[in-house]
Formats: sequence, C-alpha cells, structure tokens
Amino acid sequence: MVPIHRFEDQIKAYEQYPVETGKVLLYGSSFFAFWGYDRASVQCAEVTEGKLQVVNHGFGGATVEELLYYYHRMVLPYAPRAIVFRTGFNDMPHMSAEACMVLTQLLFNWAKNDFPGIRLIAIKGFDNPSAIPENLAKLRCYNEMLDELAANDPQLSTIDLNPFFYMSSRDLGTCRNFRDVFREDGLHLTDDGYAQMIKFLAPILQKILD
Repeated sequence: MVPIHRFEDQIKAYEQYPVETGKVLLYGSSFFAFWGYDRASVQCAEVTEGKLQVVNHGFGGATVEELLYYYHRMVLPYAPRAIVFRTGFNDMPHMSAEACMVLTQLLFNWAKNDFPGIRLIAIKGFDNPSAIPENLAKLRCYNEMLDELAANDPQLSTIDLNPFFYMSSRDLGTCRNFRDVFREDGLHLTDDGYAQMIKFLAPILQKILD
C-alpha cells in the first residue's frame, strides 16, 4: 500500500510560500507539479494580461485520496475563488472509475461546503503516448462521469485538453499523431509544451470564470 504521506516534502515546500487567497487554485497531480509554482503563475498572468492569477498546488503522482488527505493544508487556507482540478489518472491502475468518482465527488463537496458558490473546474484525463489501453478505457469512463456530474451541477465545469494534444481533429481518440509537446516519458509536458498549452487553456478558463 502506498504511504498517504509520500509527498510530504512537496507539501512542505509549498507551505514555504506566502498564503495567497482569492486566486484560482490549481490542485492535482504531476500535470500541475511539472508546470511549477512560479512558472504557472507567471505564464497564466502573461497570457491573460494579468487577469488569471493562479496558485499551483499540484504534487507528485497524486491520487484523489491524497488530494483529500492534503486538502486542509493545500486548499482550505487559500480561500480560492475557483479551483481547477486534475484528478483520476493516477487512480486508474488500482481503482475502478466508479470508486474514483466517489472520492472525487467527496473532494468537490468539501470545496463547495467550505466556499459557497465557488467555481470548480475539472480537467478531464487526456490521451498521451504512454497510455495503457486498459487504464485509458477506465479514464474515459471516469471522464464521462465527470461530464455527467457537471451537467447537473452549475458550480462545476469540465475541460477537454485532447484537441490541443493531437495534430488534427481527425486524430482525436486514436492515441496517434500527437503534437511534439511531451517529454521522453510520453506523459509529462516539455517546457515548451506548457508554454503552448496555457495559450489553449487560458481562454477556456476565462470564459468559465467570467
């Protein structure tokens, strides 16, 4: 069993920064973590001329259980105006999509109870060159449940990044012909990949938040 506190060092590193409230909190796994605390903040502000102010609390290969475990340290003190989640991917190898959704809904409910009226945004699991078919199938099932949940919750929105990652719309869902934005591991983004990705993501976030 994976120790629930395996990313404690990363959490303590975030706690060295000043507590910034009222911003958009990025909360999830390594997709956010590799972006970096400072770089995410700078790039979001630059692309939106200062309109999108974020605090990045992505850590390691976080599972939803770990996001729940660190919620009271990484979310609650920051009183965000919105939270962008990246969940699910690291849960698929050892959990069903349905079980993961139960934990995800608990995470969403904590945020809604603590911050009435808050905007919640879930970045759906996306295809990547390293995807394992069995896990990808479960992830797509999880994505469908996220969309269904959002359709019945005015506080929740979902974002699909797959159109950014593929060379063309004809390639969507094929796990072939990805843009050259992934590192050698076929999972995480290169520095340039993040610089390109935020130009795709920022307008979508702004439309949701406006």
